[in-house]
Amino acid sequence: SSACRKMFSKKVQTDVKKSAHKILDPKKDTATRFKHLKFLLGTFCAFENIDFTYPTILCWLGFSTDENESKLLFESNYSSIYQIFYESFISVEANLKQRATIRTTHKEPYIKFPITKIHRDELDTILIILEKVLTLCPEIVAQRWQCHSMCMIITKLLHPENSWRLRRDGIKFFILWYQILGHNAPDSVHAIFATLVPGFSSPIPEHPGLAALWNNHSSSINLHEHLLSPVGTVETNLLYAPQMGEKQPEDVVKYYLESLLELMVNQVIIINVFIINLVYNKVPRIMWKDLKNCQRRCFNYLFEKFKQFYLPAIFPDYSTDTNVYKQTTDLPDCSNQNRNDANSSCRVCVIKWLAGYTQDIKQKHYPNIPLISKFMGDKAQLVAFEIVRDTLYKSRENVNLIHEIFRQAFLLNFSWAMAIRRTIAVYKDWIQLSVSQQPPFMLDPDGTNAQMSSLDNNTEEIPPVKYEPKYGDIRAGFQNVIQLFMTNALHVFVAQSGTEYPMLLEEQVDTCKRVLNIYRYMVMHTYMSLKTWEQLLNVLLRITTLVLNKKPPRRKEDTLSGKLAPAIFQTLIVTWIKANLNVPISEKLWDQFLTVLCSLTQWEELIREWSVSIFLYNSIIFSYS
Repeated sequence: SSACRKMFSKKVQTDVKKSAHKILDPKKDTATRFKHLKFLLGTFCAFENIDFTYPTILCWLGFSTDENESKLLFESNYSSIYQIFYESFISVEANLKQRATIRTTHKEPYIKFPITKIHRDELDTILIILEKVLTLCPEIVAQRWQCHSMCMIITKLLHPENSWRLRRDGIKFFILWYQILGHNAPDSVHAIFATLVPGFSSPIPEHPGLAALWNNHSSSINLHEHLLSPVGTVETNLLYAPQMGEKQPEDVVKYYLESLLELMVNQVIIINVFIINLVYNKVPRIMWKDLKNCQRRCFNYLFEKFKQFYLPAIFPDYSTDTNVYKQTTDLPDCSNQNRNDANSSCRVCVIKWLAGYTQDIKQKHYPNIPLISKFMGDKAQLVAFEIVRDTLYKSRENVNLIHEIFRQAFLLNFSWAMAIRRTIAVYKDWIQLSVSQQPPFMLDPDGTNAQMSSLDNNTEEIPPVKYEPKYGDIRAGFQNVIQLFMTNALHVFVAQSGTEYPMLLEEQVDTCKRVLNIYRYMVMHTYMSLKTWEQLLNVLLRITTLVLNKKPPRRKEDTLSGKLAPAIFQTLIVTWIKANLNVPISEKLWDQFLTVLCSLTQWEELIREWSVSIFLYNSIIFSYS
């Protein structure tokens, strides 16, 4: 009944107030204060009828349903609350260590006892306090308050012998802390960020970051030099090892890189939490006093650091020549193309992550950020995409970075065909979207877009697109973007060799046909300038010479050339005819066209396609006579 609920609610509020006073009482021992702190967490979860699942619950403070009140409480008592957290953490760490190193007698070997769910839950509850300190007191933490202590604790979570889940949580806490520190972070903390993923080294010589732990599994590493004050060597032991039934990732580097990219987003964006009347309320991940643009500022900081520390290692052949604002007509040299790279899995992680935030949002199901998909509503998902996209599109440097990483996708081995196709799908979306939906860098520098929905003479002029000043001067133009795509996509047509290639032939054929289909779409439905037409013709001629030899192979069905010949000849000839109907073609291009076709007259597919085209266009001419 309502009377019972009211009585229960009143009793709960009374108990909560008592516990709130006890946790701040310095006369109480740490265990008692922590017990009452746990009571507050448990009371809130029971009162809200919410499953207490770490780390998704944020508003755990039962006596404060207003996040601002929680922030005020923590800011007023942050030292006492952190003391409870720190001493409780040290205590549970000692208990975990003791269970792993108990002897029955001094002569017998160590006997390791399993870590139970009770022990894991106790650690999880303690870590929620750290999470609340970080999210409710960012202005205090940003001044390097407890910098050494937090660094030590987070490093313990990141120990390479810890449970996979615990190490991933360590990355989560570090990302929270790192974005709060921002430009106040010392070099030793930058080094930890640079080495969150195993196998990556710190670019700061004086600070190895986590590399020493990854490489040596050392139990005593000095990771915290040159912080606020000189400190001695910090003992960095594991907390608890992977438990029975905990599946190990097949690719550890890929697992942690994907986790890092995911957490860079969902530790910044708005998330959903329950409030007292059991409806959803959206609050920022970190409760800054000045909330204006804080999420964008935090993600931009993390992304810039990712560019600085990770991209050079993941893409060692990153080319600064990729420039959509100064597009060159030179075609790439595909003769020395090497697709076998041990670092390909990392490249694929970044490519898929980037494609996930640049592809048409209406066609997405948010596969790259599962935590968002699970706990967030549609509006919050849109906020996440807006924040990431605003960062990706905020400067010419970032726009060129997008296209360079996508160029790298075209260089991948076809065992990673899914990533190549994902990149092709992004460009397909950009080209086929209406002008108002295209990325801002596809606008022409004068603020309009010359793209037309068709080549029909009756097509009405498209009005100028309103330019969004927040993106800055990043407009490159539709023509530059499609020229860059058609040039970079040339790489997928390079024939492969090796023992595994026969199994990948169908993957390459499918990928090449997807590119040719986009070329065909542009020919039939997209306005192209003279320069763009010439670039497309040059690309198609290069593709023809790359794929097709003068003499056809005996078993066409087993070769790339045999499988692609019909599609290549059809695309080349139709494009040539369409180009001549729209722009003047130079004599040099005509000579190249005739030279290429004359060298391939042994291909029956060429004779057949040429015959069909001549018959078709003769019929059209006769119909007008």
